[in-house]
Amino acid sequence: MTLILGIFIAYSLLFSPITDFTSWWIGIIFYPFSLSLFLIMLSTTIIFLKLINPTKRSYLRYSIAIIGLIVSTIVLLPFLSTPWVSLQAERNFSDAFGQDWKVKIDSASKTYFMKTPFTVTEYFLGNHPRDCNIDIDEVFYSNSSEGLTLAFDAYYPKVSGSSLPGNNSVIINIHGGAWVAGDKGPMNMLQVNKYFAAQGYVVFDIQYGLKEGGFGIISTPEGMGGNFSIDD
Repeated sequence: MTLILGIFIAYSLLFSPITDFTSWWIGIIFYPFSLSLFLIMLSTTIIFLKLINPTKRSYLRYSIAIIGLIVSTIVLLPFLSTPWVSLQAERNFSDAFGQDWKVKIDSASKTYFMKTPFTVTEYFLGNHPRDCNIDIDEVFYSNSSEGLTLAFDAYYPKVSGSSLPGNNSVIINIHGGAWVAGDKGPMNMLQVNKYFAAQGYVVFDIQYGLKEGGFGIISTPEGMGGNFSIDD
């Protein structure tokens, strides 16, 4: 059963269109656990190989070994691509703001930065919790006739933000996309919000009411999209 599930996930990763509803859910549930899935699939393959008599069913043994290794490699792709995405993001940042942007950051501010953008430890355990103030469920819109109430959570530093790198700059965090669940708070990068707040930023993590009903993928209306870039 585990091997069959792995084959289905691998197929969805490689061949299913992004608009496929089942693949959409697979992306939300399974892709963040790419390395764990790899270990599960590899262990399952090894167990199957141990259970098969190599002298009587060699063809079956080789088939399972090949399929297991292929599927294990495919489900590992999201994990393997993470460092490359991080490197590409840094290149794009340098192209936009200059190759010497790092030298413009003072040494005091650098102490607040992460030493590396990606570690296996944080992949499993998440971002290290940071201490900050949090105001929860601040209602900014309520309409009884629509039966709709929207709120936000505010994250801000324990001390004056003017003495920190963020200098009380505002970050508005809206859920949606990026294979995350659709709500504020623990469902939308809670520890990341704390991380920025501890650096002196004021983060507003908000709910929004752009769509009625349940889940679904909404295409952009014709004529509404634009050729936007970092200059816009």
